[in-house]
Amino acid sequence: MEDRYHFCQVLQTTYKFRNNRGVAHISLTHVANHLDAMLVVANVKWMFAEFLLLVWNKDHSEVAATIESIIQLEHPLIYDVEGQSPLVLSTQVSAAEEILMLLQHSLNGIMARPELKQAVRKEQSTTNRAINRLAEDRKICFTTTGEIRITPLGRKEVYEVIIPRLNSNNGKG
Repeated sequence: MEDRYHFCQVLQTTYKFRNNRGVAHISLTHVANHLDAMLVVANVKWMFAEFLLLVWNKDHSEVAATIESIIQLEHPLIYDVEGQSPLVLSTQVSAAEEILMLLQHSLNGIMARPELKQAVRKEQSTTNRAINRLAEDRKICFTTTGEIRITPLGRKEVYEVIIPRLNSNNGKG
């Protein structure tokens, strides 16, 4: 009985938090508060795992294996160290992909050109060509102050092409 009570409490809290804090209804152009979104995702994973424990009538080892796959920690694609440029951890990405990933990761999807060029771990000429190509393809654009901003097309590329390809490599590189 107490398990069901905790489940309902977390469900109610998550639902209220999700609706009152603006972490729901996220579009490609909306930047959600990352910490709020992480809380909701963690709560939902916990609730799903708890639900399986309560109602799934399978072998205990099968239930445990399923829950383990649900709650496993996700491998970050970008490593942030305070005071340093963010580091894309995969070596399997092109300069254009690295630029899109860094912009997607940045606050509001915007970075100053020098900061972006410093963060991309490629030759400067390669980075410049990638920036120009991404601008031509409308995956990035330039702000009035000269900063580089990811567009909805660029975000779509990150979510639908780059991340799935990296995930299919099972963490290699």
